Amino acid sequence: MQRAKIALREGWRISARFRYVRFAELAAADREFVLSGVPYRLVGHAREDCWLYPVRADGRLTLAARRVRLDVHPRGLRKVKLLATAEADACLAQARRWRWESWGHSGARELKLSKGYYAVERLSDLRARLLRAFGAEAAPATPLGVVWMPPGAYDKSHYHDTDVAVVALSLRDSSGGLEIKRDGRWIEVPYDIGEAVLIPKYIDHRVRPTRIDRFTATVTILN
Repeated sequence: MQRAKIALREGWRISARFRYVRFAELAAADREFVLSGVPYRLVGHAREDCWLYPVRADGRLTLAARRVRLDVHPRGLRKVKLLATAEADACLAQARRWRWESWGHSGARELKLSKGYYAVERLSDLRARLLRAFGAEAAPATPLGVVWMPPGAYDKSHYHDTDVAVVALSLRDSSGGLEIKRDGRWIEVPYDIGEAVLIPKYIDHRVRPTRIDRFTATVTILN
C-alpha cells in the first residue's frame, strides 16, 4: 500500500491490525457482499483505482476498520461560471418535468431528489460540462442528479469520501447558503445560478435552511 496515495480524513489513522487489498483480491463472497451495497453506501465499490479494503489474517473482509480511499487525483475547493442564466433555466425546466422522491430531514423539512437519482442518466450534456470544468472528464463518476430544496429545507453537516461537483440551476437569495468547515469555523461559499462548485472529499459542509425553492445538479466524482 502506497501511503502517499491514500486520502484520510483529519484525525483518521490506517489500522495496523489488518492488511489492505484491492477489490479483485477479496474473497468471492466478500466481493459479492461489497457489490450488494450493504456495507458501503456509494456506488463504484469495485473500482481498483478507488478503494483498498481491510482484511483479517484469514483473508476475509472486516468491517471493524474503514476501507481506505485512494487519492489518485487530489482536487481542491473551486468555483467556476458554468452556465448562462438561460442555459440553467432550460436545464431546470427539463428537470422539473421528472418524477421526484423525498428524503426527510427534521420532520417536515426535506430534500427532494429526482427519480432515478444515480441510476438513470439525464442532462448528459450538463454532466459532461460539469466534469470538464473541473478537469474530471475522464474520471469515473455517477450520473447527474438534481436536488430540490423547498422552503424550510436544509442539509445537515456531513462529508463525502469522494469529490462532489454541484451547479446551481436556480437563483439564490441570502438564505440556504453552502458552508464548509475550515480550521473549526464555518465559512460560506456563495454561488448563484449557473455557477459550479467542487467540494473535495472529507470536507465538512452543510446547507443552511432556505426561504425559497433551490435547485442544484450534482455529480459524484469517484476518483
